[in-house]
Amino acid sequence: DFYSFSVTFNGTVSVLLATTTNDAGVPLARQMRMGLGIPVGTGCAVTTMIDVTAALASQIKMTLAPGVYCVNVINPGATSDSVNFNIRITHP
Repeated sequence: DFYSFSVTFNGTVSVLLATTTNDAGVPLARQMRMGLGIPVGTGCAVTTMIDVTAALASQIKMTLAPGVYCVNVINPGATSDSVNFNIRITHP
């Protein structure tokens, strides 16, 4: 999945994968692939990508100019299990 967001002024954007759970709401220690990029058509053209697990600290920090950006989250594992997740995007 990917989510678009707008930046209205130059500044540092922080992105973190806050939680991962299964359909019953049970927390998972699942590694996910998270990327930051620019929306293109019906997708997100990622320029920065890392593998992360849920945490309380920013996993991607970038200084961005005004514009529309996106965060992409992928389950890189070979399982077909559903993974619910929350991301936090902050920009002062």
